[in-house]
Amino acid sequence: METNDFVSFIIFWVVCLPLLLLKPESCVLVNFSVMPALNHATANGYRVPAMIAAVLVLIATLAVFLWAIVKQGNGGPLFSNPEAVYGVGTFKVL
Repeated sequence: METNDFVSFIIFWVVCLPLLLLKPESCVLVNFSVMPALNHATANGYRVPAMIAAVLVLIATLAVFLWAIVKQGNGGPLFSNPEAVYGVGTFKVL
């Protein structure tokens, strides 16, 4: 690990640790008085942000996966020759 890697690691944790101390119940992002129709579906106040976060994490994960495959040029031996990776011989397709 070089100095710039370590500095970015420290900055990441300095930003993230205070966010971990927040209670999700206190972070209400939806004003129920303005949108009473959402009140029954999001009574606890953090269901909608959690659903949005789940979708964003899925999109980011797929984006990083596709970026890695494009950067590499192929899927590597795991996709092109899984028998060599696992050492089980030839896979037989039924």
